[in-house]
This record gives sequence, C-alpha cells and structure tokens, in this order.
Amino acid sequence: MRDVALEARSSFVRADTYLVILTIMFGINSTEMRNRTLLRAGLLGAPLFILSLIVFGRLNPGYSHAHSAVSRLGAFGAPMFWVFDMVGLFLPGLFIAGVAVELRRAEAAREAVTWSSGGLIAFGLMQSLTAIPADFQRMFQSPWTLAHTFFITIPVLLFFAVIPGCGGSLLRLGALLPSVRLFTLLGYLPIAEFLLYGVAKDSPGLVQRLMIITVHASSAWLAWVLIRTSRDSATPTSKRLTSLPAKRETIHPAPHLPNRKSDGCSLRGSGDPVSSPTLCARTSAPMQASPAVPRLLHSYR
Repeated sequence: MRDVALEARSSFVRADTYLVILTIMFGINSTEMRNRTLLRAGLLGAPLFILSLIVFGRLNPGYSHAHSAVSRLGAFGAPMFWVFDMVGLFLPGLFIAGVAVELRRAEAAREAVTWSSGGLIAFGLMQSLTAIPADFQRMFQSPWTLAHTFFITIPVLLFFAVIPGCGGSLLRLGALLPSVRLFTLLGYLPIAEFLLYGVAKDSPGLVQRLMIITVHASSAWLAWVLIRTSRDSATPTSKRLTSLPAKRETIHPAPHLPNRKSDGCSLRGSGDPVSSPTLCARTSAPMQASPAVPRLLHSYR
C-alpha cells in the first residue's frame, strides 16, 4: 500500500512538472514571439511524432509498429522512455495547445471568442499529458497506467466536440470554405479510422498510429489556415490594390460634329449658310407653340 501511495505521489509530481512547463511556455507574450512561432510550431506535430516512432522503434528490439501500442515506447523499462515521452508525446500535444491559443487570440481580436477554442486548448494540454509513462508490468494496478489511460481516451471526445466551433471561427476570420471543410474532414476522420479496428485485427498498432497522425494533421492544417488568414488581414488594402494588374483604358475618339458658323447655320444636306437668323433659330431650337395661334383660330369661327 505504501508503494502504491509513493507511485501515485510521484506520478502526480511528474504531471505537475509538465503543467509547470506548459504554464511557462504559454506565459510568454505572443508579441515577443517573432513570426508566429506557435503557429509554425503547430506544423511540426505530425512529423515529430512520426520521427519519434521510427527512431525509438529501432531502439526497442522486437518492437512491431503493426502490433505494439505506441505507449510501449514510453513505458517504464523501455530504452530512453522519458525522451520519447517528451519528444514524441509531450511536445506534439503542446503544439496543438499552442495552435488553439493563437486561434483564441484571433477570436479575441474579432470580439468573437468561442468555447471551442478553449476546449481545443484543454485537449492539447491533456494530449501532452499522455507523456505520463505507463507501467505494463502492473497494468491497471499502477496509478501511472490509470493516468496514462485517462489522458488517452477521455480527451478524444472533447476533440470531436470542438471541431464544428473551430471551423465556424475560421470562417469568421476570413478563411476559405474549402479550407474549413478540409479541417472538418481531418477532425472527424479518426472516427472512421477507429472502425478499422474491426477490419485490421492483425494490425491494431497501425490503426492507432493512423488516428494519432490524423489528429496532429488536423491541428497542422488549422495552423496553416491561421497563418494564411493572418497574412491576408495584415496586408494593407492599398498594397493589395497596387499588386493587382492595372487595367488599360481605351480612349474612344469623339464623334465628328459639323462646324457651325457664327453668322448663320447650314441647311440639311447642303453646306450653304443661311443668313436669316430667324430661320436659323427655328431650325436649331425645338418647336414651341405660339400663343397667337389659338387667337387666330378663334377669329375665323
């Protein structure tokens, strides 16, 4: 009983250490970070996880990526398990939380903060805490294994719940509809991949890796869309207008007008001027009814 208490205390100490590192990382002001560091780091989650699988899989003799769980690379007794936990699990989860932080900051700039961005931050933090090593010797009798299993299973439901809200935030931030649809597809794709467990019974490890990589890929795509939208919003309107190709305006010549002389006007069909100013005025001005005409007709009645 005393050993279990000591292990539980040490597991919580390690979890608290991870949380302290998270607090220090996110306590840095984003204005002091150059070139959107959190968003650019979010692009590295999936490659870092895949690289860690390859390197540490070779360090474990007899390890099979098709049959063995990912947790065995970071479990107690594995070669350099704590390095895999930090590089392969903790940092990629931290990158997801970093992308969610930038999404929430973008929402705050538009005064449209949603719970989905906060839920994605919580998911990233819990995903990073899967770095707590499991104990495959004692399995669920060890608090380490219980903590590891909790942070693997429960946060996935939260991830699926925040996908629609994050997609709506991207639309309000000016992202294109196809980009938002691709983010939503990547977010829900692990559900379809989970169903492969019934088909690929001989390769459960591959299905697990595919689901984790898809989650990191959706976070990376979210980071990329935020980078593109922030670039477009930061570009001044005048600069965007000057970058457009200039239109060539076609100048049409004015229609030819006949020259009118000041001493008369021209008859239609001939160029002889008429010297009578009365006739010129009648032909150039619109015809108006004279007030004397009604009186003249009245006198003939």
